[in-house]
Amino acid sequence: MKFKILLIYLLIQNVLYAQSDYNDLFSENIIQFIEDNYSGFDNLYEEDQQNYKEFKKELLADSIQEFSSLVLKTQIYLKYFNNKHLYVLNESLEARSETKFNKQKQKNKNTDVEFEILDKDFTCLKIKSFNIKLKPEIDSIISSNQKEIERHKYLIIDLRGNGGGDIKSINRLVSLIQSDYFFKKEYKMYVSSRNSVAFKAFTEHLTEQDRKKWQSVSIGLQRGEYVSGNITYPYVFNVPEKKNKYPKYIGILADKNTGSASELFLTMARQNPRVKVFGENTAGAFDYAMVHCFEILKDKFYIVMPLLESVNMDKSGIDNYGIQPDFYLYNNHKSQMKEIMRKWK
Repeated sequence: MKFKILLIYLLIQNVLYAQSDYNDLFSENIIQFIEDNYSGFDNLYEEDQQNYKEFKKELLADSIQEFSSLVLKTQIYLKYFNNKHLYVLNESLEARSETKFNKQKQKNKNTDVEFEILDKDFTCLKIKSFNIKLKPEIDSIISSNQKEIERHKYLIIDLRGNGGGDIKSINRLVSLIQSDYFFKKEYKMYVSSRNSVAFKAFTEHLTEQDRKKWQSVSIGLQRGEYVSGNITYPYVFNVPEKKNKYPKYIGILADKNTGSASELFLTMARQNPRVKVFGENTAGAFDYAMVHCFEILKDKFYIVMPLLESVNMDKSGIDNYGIQPDFYLYNNHKSQMKEIMRKWK
């Protein structure tokens, strides 16, 4: 009898300890983490301070009894910031990467990158994702069909449904734009110990000039300050010296699911006056960049958070609005694009 009472007591204590542990984790390792590290927090807090305090108080009022509740409550909390680059991962990074990629391949029926000759004037390149694992395929398809692209007057780049991926995956695609114009985008990063460590690895991919600027302005900054600097896109691709006659005009087809790295490519491509965007407003996941996975519970629970916030966008930004096309198309038909593009002389 005494043994049963002791067992029940221990079970109750374990449950209470787990609840306390989850509550502390949510308060100190999640909410406090965002407040201390998220570059967009100050903007939201200044504009919506009272509502945020009430929202936070309401979330902390209810006890968290199990892991699934912790995940759900964290999702609710992060959704408050309305940032598509800020979210929860509740599985190992390796498993998540493989699962996401395999699901994507299955959904796209192994045709993530497609090239097609539409007629004597048009070719079409369709890319459904810029996942880093697709970079070899993207590069290969473009290289093997480069001559055909250069024989045709018009090129359609179909990015419908392309939610983005790794910026390095778009480097070969940039060569088709053949523009002398480089797109400079200014960002700011909130200085914290965790952000600084994560950001250090990213600077290795920048142009030497940009990297030196970021490193020089970050020296001596203290926690709680912002560091700003430019990033030049494309940052790892040299525009070819020889300009080809064709494709003379390029049309990019986009829809509401075209986001993140795809929106960056659209912005870069528009630096060339020969490029126009067709379709509908894009996803609107562009005001923040350079996402990093921060571990909350080892191999189990992560927060994905962008380190950089745009500072030279229009006041309204692009997030949740999207990039407006030059030509709105009903049903996004390529035939409509061709009809319009043929009129360009």
